[in-house]
Amino acid sequence: MVILTPNFDPIADAEQRIRVTELALQRTEEMLAENIALSRKMRCLVDAADQEINTRPQYSPAWADHAMRNSSRRRTGNRGKA
Repeated sequence: MVILTPNFDPIADAEQRIRVTELALQRTEEMLAENIALSRKMRCLVDAADQEINTRPQYSPAWADHAMRNSSRRRTGNRGKA
């Protein structure tokens, strides 16, 4: 943090205010760049989650019945025996 020191020279005061303003502007630009980068990362995560949700097979009774018929838990172990 820059502490302003009172000068009795108006030119020196103006130069000091300019330096302080330039530092504040530089920090603001850095913060804006960080926010934009984080925003892009968040957007990518949201898009990936949305794509994952939309590409999963939806639950439906027909799909569930098929899954249960082919489930290994339903096998009785009598396959291949005559």
